[in-house]
Amino acid sequence: MTLDVPRIRARVTELLAEYGIPSAAIGVLHGGELVELAIGVNDPEASATVTPRHLLCHTNGIEETYGDPGEEDDVYERMVENIADAPQVFPVGHTHGYSAALGYAILARILEVHDGKRWDDAMRDRLFDPMGLTSTSSRREQVDETRAATGHLIRSPEEGPIVTPVDYLPRAFDPGGGITSTPREVLAMARVLLDDGTAANGKRIVSTEGIREMLHSRVPVPDPHMFGPEWALGLIACDWHGETAYAADGSTIGQNARLRLLPDSNTAIAMLTNAGPRESFYRAVFNEILTGLGTVTVPDLPAPDATRNLDLSRYEGVYERPGARYEVSAEGGKLHLALVLDPMQSEFLQKPDRIGYELLPVSETHFLMRPADSSEDTQTVAIYDFTNGAAGYLHTNCRVYPRSG
Repeated sequence: MTLDVPRIRARVTELLAEYGIPSAAIGVLHGGELVELAIGVNDPEASATVTPRHLLCHTNGIEETYGDPGEEDDVYERMVENIADAPQVFPVGHTHGYSAALGYAILARILEVHDGKRWDDAMRDRLFDPMGLTSTSSRREQVDETRAATGHLIRSPEEGPIVTPVDYLPRAFDPGGGITSTPREVLAMARVLLDDGTAANGKRIVSTEGIREMLHSRVPVPDPHMFGPEWALGLIACDWHGETAYAADGSTIGQNARLRLLPDSNTAIAMLTNAGPRESFYRAVFNEILTGLGTVTVPDLPAPDATRNLDLSRYEGVYERPGARYEVSAEGGKLHLALVLDPMQSEFLQKPDRIGYELLPVSETHFLMRPADSSEDTQTVAIYDFTNGAAGYLHTNCRVYPRSG
């Protein structure tokens, strides 16, 4: 079955207007055939026990307190030096908690030591050049600003999208989310995964055994509903109505990337947008495409279970990491969650310093968190690990927050 591009273009145009997103660039790889389309204003061209496996699975538990490593070429070396006394958020291998910067930076430093060259050069020599990628780079100074999409934030539907105040994240985040690319070249990497490690030009990029290990070496994710129940080596493993799909997502302050692989139907979809909401828009667009291809679609989030009778006192408390704090309380027989914003974030987003949500139980450990306003998505939250009677961790958006009070 081939993709009805005019229909998808028309529908995504409607969805962009509905969600207040300026633009999206999408690529679909199905049965070896590649289709690209851009809608809106995007340019389509445009410690001793911790192992690399722990870092790839995000089970290392190292606190992301690496100071200011600067913006020079030795950034990852400095980050590793700066975490000598970093505390453990949780014991190694105990649970899953996404490490947006530090985990990937340690992996980058391992690669630098192994290859004897800077991470950016290793990525170029190992991946970008062998795959023939000409629009993909790990160095922001190599990006043609006239062809790059401008990130946007949505503070309210009435105001519409506004240009992000942060053009790019610090270089410390580059291994985890600083690569710039296009849907076509993101799908080039997807093809390597679907074709057992071989690029479209016939070059062997990863061994067949390496690809199998990437897909099948997994750890459980405490919150299985938002993205998927297991984390493989760099990929989220999802269960879509009995079919295994793989996900790789990324977001900065104003940019979002979504990649989904469906090996059973030899399909991959990549979408790059320059505003949010993220999840509801991605589900709507991808389901439109997947339905048109006659393949399995993205599952809905679970429905709340009104019959659940929970001991709410076990969940109450403060859960936090540097830069983020959640407070869970019980009132009127219901659980409530408050997200505490720092003053600068609160002022820019024009939101109160505490944003409240009601938590609707799905199971003993999983909850739906309804959006506070129409600029947000419905989220899922896991509050779990009752080893000491009260919950030990809160897990949402793949991040883990240990109880602090």
